[in-house]
Amino acid sequence: MTEPRRRGRPRSTGTRECGRCHNLVPKIRTHWPDGPICGPCFTAAARNYGLCAFCGADRLLPGRSPTGQHICRDCAGITTNLNCDNCGLEAERIRAGHCARCVVSHDLEQILKPHAPPDMRIKRLINELAAVPRPESIMTWMRHPVTAGLLNKIGARELQLTHDAFDALPPSRSLEHLREMLVEHRMMPSRGDLRLARFETWLDHRLETLEPTPTIHTPIEQFARWHHLRRLRENIDPTRNMDNATRCAKQEITEAGKFLRWLLDEHNTTINDLQQGLLHG
Repeated sequence: MTEPRRRGRPRSTGTRECGRCHNLVPKIRTHWPDGPICGPCFTAAARNYGLCAFCGADRLLPGRSPTGQHICRDCAGITTNLNCDNCGLEAERIRAGHCARCVVSHDLEQILKPHAPPDMRIKRLINELAAVPRPESIMTWMRHPVTAGLLNKIGARELQLTHDAFDALPPSRSLEHLREMLVEHRMMPSRGDLRLARFETWLDHRLETLEPTPTIHTPIEQFARWHHLRRLRENIDPTRNMDNATRCAKQEITEAGKFLRWLLDEHNTTINDLQQGLLHG
């Protein structure tokens, strides 16, 4: 039986042994009283908070006692500077002596420009993102190309905080994640069931592609809005599988469009021609 693959980036090997994880690593980050510390162990230690096993203080616990207990810097004899130069919090200094929370706040201020012109919603967004339990995750999220592009558009006031503005952009997970975040913190109004909202967005884009052919666009719009969309809106039931309902609606709308396209391209016939033929048949 094969062993399951480990998730995440594989650790590089080296010749130096970490005193905590005992892995061989290419570089030691620092030396503390309990031995040499590799980068991952240093980061884990700089995010470990709780009650010191020796003095009982509630603070950062980067140290380890000889028996493996978690202890504070003072009790461990650690002299490494683990205080943010900006806010004073005990934490890993990520950049220019600042902790991750302060780095996130600074970077978002530079990107989103909450005061040019003033927008309290953007200022609140910055505060909410900087206050998450793990601000390092926000730093990773901000580095994603799509996310970075969205944030830059908001900062340049090219992307308004409205559902219509978000719907006009190419769909992506990053876009929906940002939308959900803004709705959760009441910076954008809720649209009710998110799956129904996504279906409405899909339908708008689908109908837009059919606009050059009115003989297809018009009947598909009627079929989609008056049959499927109305039925979905009227049957919002918490126990209903909305994922399946919207998926089936998309499939039927798509297949109906393909059928009308086939009629037009292969037989030079429209749905109106068929209806007229039935009336006079």
